[in-house]
Amino acid sequence: MFAETLARVPEGPLYAAPVIIGNASHDALIRAALDSAGVAAQHILLEPEGRNTAAAICLAALQIGEKDMGAVMLVLPSDHVVGDTTAFDAAIQTASDAALDGAIVAFGIVPDGPETGYGYIRAGAPRAQGGFAIHSFTEKPDRATAETWLAEGGYSWNSGIFVFTAASILAELQTHCPEILAACREALVSARIADTMIYPDATAFATAEALPIDIAVMEKTQKGVVLPVDMGWNDVGSWSALWQSRARDDDDNALHGDTLVVDARNNFVFADSRLVVLAGMEDVVVIETQDAVLVMPKSESQRVKQVVEALKQAGRAEAHQMQPHRMQPKVDGA
Repeated sequence: MFAETLARVPEGPLYAAPVIIGNASHDALIRAALDSAGVAAQHILLEPEGRNTAAAICLAALQIGEKDMGAVMLVLPSDHVVGDTTAFDAAIQTASDAALDGAIVAFGIVPDGPETGYGYIRAGAPRAQGGFAIHSFTEKPDRATAETWLAEGGYSWNSGIFVFTAASILAELQTHCPEILAACREALVSARIADTMIYPDATAFATAEALPIDIAVMEKTQKGVVLPVDMGWNDVGSWSALWQSRARDDDDNALHGDTLVVDARNNFVFADSRLVVLAGMEDVVVIETQDAVLVMPKSESQRVKQVVEALKQAGRAEAHQMQPHRMQPKVDGA
């Protein structure tokens, strides 16, 4: 999915070479994926530890801003599905124009159900340049609230895709969370640099509060704009979402690796290291790795977060294997 994200923004008239932000433990994996895709990154910022998206975006904005504070930044999570790239490109152009006018733009997805796994953005007044002023930015609701919002209309899912200039987002970070900005700035001042690889200072970076950009900036900014987009989007936040986004056989089974299904329908089966056989089953998720096996009803796949938390509390290293965005085919050489 990282490779698909890179392919979505090829260097050319609309997109510059990417700046990649990831964990230092994924160094080899990132470089192998870039090499395999034939993509040369401007910079690869390798966090010594995860401090959530506000700090990650701050690092990128500071690095990009060194060269051009007016540069338009497109923030893309690496594990999203976008089915309609033409609509995606058109939305980026509209968002870029708004960003150059000072807006902090969030891509909104028109909800097709009362999803409780996403944050919601309520649209305010329409803007002549496209999109809407953000009336409010709310974290994941319960089902009853989501159903009410769906009936009211005017709400979008927060896609986690943002567009703004380096100068605009740094100004908002300075206003709303200056401690994060200061920590990231110090981490870069003391960073170790090797060609395009940048290793922020671990001690300084650890002092950045671990906040998502949604809470750190988007819920507070007066410059927020939501741009509703219909582009076949899925953030693959659950195993059922990954099943939905992948190619399936005639019985609607999405299969990866060495698998055999007999009289089985609507399943997601991921085999990493050995043969997995499924017989007489419907609507289940089976994830096999060298370290662990996960089996659960597809309808309950959002509960994987509970599984991960339980594994963490038990001190089990397998916790990271259970998350959908981690479970991707191995990259040769990684």
